[in-house]
Amino acid sequence: MSNQGGRSRAKQRAKERLEKQQDIFRRKNNLLKEIRKYNDTALSTVCDPLLQSDDKSFIDKMKKILLLSENGVRISANQIGITKRVIIISPDRKTVKVMINPEIIDHSNETSISVEGCLSYPGIITQVPRYNRISVEYVDEQFNRWMDDFEGLAARIIAHETDHLNAICHNRDEWIKNKVQ
Repeated sequence: MSNQGGRSRAKQRAKERLEKQQDIFRRKNNLLKEIRKYNDTALSTVCDPLLQSDDKSFIDKMKKILLLSENGVRISANQIGITKRVIIISPDRKTVKVMINPEIIDHSNETSISVEGCLSYPGIITQVPRYNRISVEYVDEQFNRWMDDFEGLAARIIAHETDHLNAICHNRDEWIKNKVQ
């Protein structure tokens, strides 16, 4: 009798674990579905500055989406339909940096060409020249003003996302070019 009871409890625990995993999978998929894709109008809209008095609750959603995405190292607010000047970067896929109203104010003369993907244009990879080093002014979530220098991958991903805020996307251009051919 006790052996059957033990098996019954083990089955129940296994069922509960499976239901929990399915729930996590559902929630992850629902969040990832919020990424705007292809010809969504938010992606071709120049974003407005985020004011200190504006609702900022979408920033936590951006963080979750970025960390749940398979290959994402960056996301802009307009990629989830919010046309405000906010980007989040995570070059190491562990820590995130929120940049509100980022502006590239200086850059190196040297550039390099590398391939870039984009969460809003899955499967579209294109080669893009970017400055090797950039200086960026921005504010953080507490609206403290910063000016930082970035180079290499961090400079590339910030440039990609600030392009998004200005309705520029090289991956979209490549998608349109391939769609027309």
